[in-house]
Amino acid sequence: MYKSRYNKASSRIAKRNKTRKNFKLFLGISFPVVLVVGLILLSRADFLQVKSFEVLNAQALSSNDLKNTATNFISGYRFFVFPKSNIFFINKKELSDLFLDQFPRLETVSIDKQFFNNRIELTVTERGADYLWCSASGECFFMSNNGLIFEKASFSESEYLLSSGNWLEPKNRFIFKGILTGDPVMKSFVSSDKMQAYEKFIELFKNAGIEIMSIDIKSFDKAVAQSDVGDIFFNPEETDFSEAVKNAVLLINEERAKNSNVKFNYIDTRFGNKIFYKLI
Repeated sequence: MYKSRYNKASSRIAKRNKTRKNFKLFLGISFPVVLVVGLILLSRADFLQVKSFEVLNAQALSSNDLKNTATNFISGYRFFVFPKSNIFFINKKELSDLFLDQFPRLETVSIDKQFFNNRIELTVTERGADYLWCSASGECFFMSNNGLIFEKASFSESEYLLSSGNWLEPKNRFIFKGILTGDPVMKSFVSSDKMQAYEKFIELFKNAGIEIMSIDIKSFDKAVAQSDVGDIFFNPEETDFSEAVKNAVLLINEERAKNSNVKFNYIDTRFGNKIFYKLI
């Protein structure tokens, strides 16, 4: 009799323990599931979604193109469940890198998340189309004043030279050529310091009343500057072109004193104070 009551009590205790164990197992499984589902639902809440993009300082680039790129970036889901449009999930570096990759004209992109407005503000800085670089085939590209070629122009070299209209770009009606082969986009024509030397070269001739229209780097020791009086040869390896300019200007002025309409086939300044030239 006593043994029978003992067995029944033991059986009830075992059932209670099993029930508790199953309940704990249920909680252990259901809690993470409920938590994940809750996070998914929260991530999709309307008040956390980006509603619009605002683009600041875009000039040559279309604001709509930039907005469309950003909109495509936030389309879809991360890990198939979390919306990319959630303002907290948007990776500013990834979005910035995407803009810089797809729009070479962009120099910098600043991204500001405006949480209370459900908006992202894009502040961009564009590279200046200061000059043209043109290939041997006549294709032209915009180049900044630090020598970086960043975008193909919509016109060829011949179209540009034959046009008498006022171009919005480039800022300077001047063409660089040579050195690079293949696709030049996002390549440097020369260093920033060398570009400054070329700009000084052009300015010195301009101050002397001589217009330089283009510079073509033919080889490591020969560059040709096309001017309104003829071609001027100089050594592109030099760091300071002021002596070459000075000698060329002295020669031009001497010949102009004899004939105000003088034109040169070439002027070669590559040999120090020895100037070689040929009149037309």
